[in-house]
Amino acid sequence: MKRSLFVFTFVAACASKPPAPSVDENNVRLADDLQVRALTQQVWVHVSWKDWKGTPVASNGLVVNAAAGVYLIDTPWTEEQTKRLANWVRDKFTKDITALVVTHAHEDRMGGIRALPNAATFGHRLTAPLAIKAGWPAPATLLDDTATLNIAGESVEVLFPGAGHAPDNIVVWLPKHRLLFGGCLVKAQAAQDLGNLADANVLSWDHALTTIIQRFPNPALVVPGHGGIGGPQLLSHTQELVRAKLGEPRP
Repeated sequence: MKRSLFVFTFVAACASKPPAPSVDENNVRLADDLQVRALTQQVWVHVSWKDWKGTPVASNGLVVNAAAGVYLIDTPWTEEQTKRLANWVRDKFTKDITALVVTHAHEDRMGGIRALPNAATFGHRLTAPLAIKAGWPAPATLLDDTATLNIAGESVEVLFPGAGHAPDNIVVWLPKHRLLFGGCLVKAQAAQDLGNLADANVLSWDHALTTIIQRFPNPALVVPGHGGIGGPQLLSHTQELVRAKLGEPRP
């Protein structure tokens, strides 16, 4: 099956402010704080912004238009953004969002979960108590460390490689598209540090990345939780950042 990539849409999602309006049908601004961009003919990245300590921070998730429905990998930051995204999906594909995979229990991954009351929700079993503690409903279907799901007629593989950015972070492999969604466990090429480490386990992070690289050795696309999309080099770049952090003198 021929696979078409819209390479020209790979603008930096970590920009300090949302982009100007676009008339490109593969790069659509839905609001001042929400944009969608085509990665392939069936997969779009949704990028949402939220002010974080005075700085607008962009977050990536996925919209997948599958044969039997549309599913998301992570929500935008907020319920309002997620409702707007759901309306765009309905207008664009004449389908509703039927499923959501949450990659960990942080606001930039599941802050909009209540805006999708009719969607099937999936997440790692460690995510459930953390989500409830943070004030969100737990995903309805809780997953073990490895799982292969059939979502909207597509195979979706989920892996918990160990703690890293968060104690419950998973990655999602879409074999049909050869796309790895690394979430916040994977950093963009432009990243110079590991970002928010409030819930991180840096020591385990190195092993988690090795596990991902061994399990998914040749992805065509790797989507980090924040910043520009790339290929397998994002995994090795993140591992370099982790090892640099581990090498820092301890206070």
